[in-house]
Amino acid sequence: MSPANNPGLLSVGATDPSNNIASFSSRGPSACGGSVFPEVVAPGVNIKTSDLTGGGAILNSYQYVSGTSFAAPHVAGAMALLMSAFPGLTVTMLETALANAATDLGAPGPDNDYGYGLVDVLGAYHFLKASRIGVYSDGAWYLDRSGNGAWEGTPADGIFAFGHGLTGAAPVTGDWTGTGATKLGAYLDGAWYLDVNGNGSWDPVTCADLQCPQPDAAYNFGFSGVIPVTGDWNGAGTTRIGVYDSGTWYLDLNGSGAWEGTPADSIHVFGVGLTGAQPVTGDWSGSGATKIGLYADGIWYLDLSGNGAWDGTPTDAMYFFGGGLTGAVPVAGDWTGTGAAKIGVYLDGAWYIDLNGNGAWDGTPTDAMYFFGGGLTGALPAAGKW
Repeated sequence: MSPANNPGLLSVGATDPSNNIASFSSRGPSACGGSVFPEVVAPGVNIKTSDLTGGGAILNSYQYVSGTSFAAPHVAGAMALLMSAFPGLTVTMLETALANAATDLGAPGPDNDYGYGLVDVLGAYHFLKASRIGVYSDGAWYLDRSGNGAWEGTPADGIFAFGHGLTGAAPVTGDWTGTGATKLGAYLDGAWYLDVNGNGSWDPVTCADLQCPQPDAAYNFGFSGVIPVTGDWNGAGTTRIGVYDSGTWYLDLNGSGAWEGTPADSIHVFGVGLTGAQPVTGDWSGSGATKIGLYADGIWYLDLSGNGAWDGTPTDAMYFFGGGLTGAVPVAGDWTGTGAAKIGVYLDGAWYIDLNGNGAWDGTPTDAMYFFGGGLTGALPAAGKW
């Protein structure tokens, strides 16, 4: 069998300039296990490539050639770009991104002519940058690592115990170290427990032995009855903490984990008078800095300008998304990986995600609806780049 049939490899088919499968490109299913073959396709007909120069006698020697041998390098180059952008991800994660972001050709869905479709490296980049969903229930986190909006168990998705034993703790998430990956945390009555090393467990112990788990972080910021919030308040690339209390926001600007007053930290008044409003945070404008917002009974008030005050529309934004879903919890994330946060709501295992960012529910496929977390009593939603 051809080497590409090996289940451990990423098989690549060739397409012509019209995106039709080339006549010489092998079709599946795979001879080794019967899986989809090829997995992706790339241009492989009339490709300009370098040729022998005859020891320098033929200057600028190039040829136009065809074959899967010239489609595969396109995919190798795409992988190299993704590895450069996401050096901490596994090969499997990068391959998954290429498959999920590929332009579907031929029969709908993966098939044995085009596989998952034509490679789209920019689409794969956005897929890897996009926020994914998860839920927290009684100290257990269920994270949709694959990004398909469904729980598939490990290792495709992830389950972690962080916050177990902290009855009543609220889940928090953030990129505590600025690595580009979201990590877990828990908040209870002013105490913060942050998974700094990102292993999904609480490791408070420090020692000289390098084999010991590196320490996580514990902060005291806030007080009983307030709601925890997190964000990259100054656009420095690292998530910091804060709390919200009936319209008043206390944000840890300098990242010390302690309230030091202004100007080291900041205090904003945004939402006074909105009884029962829930705080939300996100980079609404894609500027790099997290901004604040509120959700109350299907109405969103977002601080687009980032000045920490409500200036009305169009300076700030007011959306109606989630009305009629009594008890819904607001969520926000960069669902499409474009750099700007968008809104959504979670209710009893159902997620309603504003994919196109217009602040309104347009139904699928313009927006997205997922079922993730159903049956987990008291589950709370979480979003991040797991």
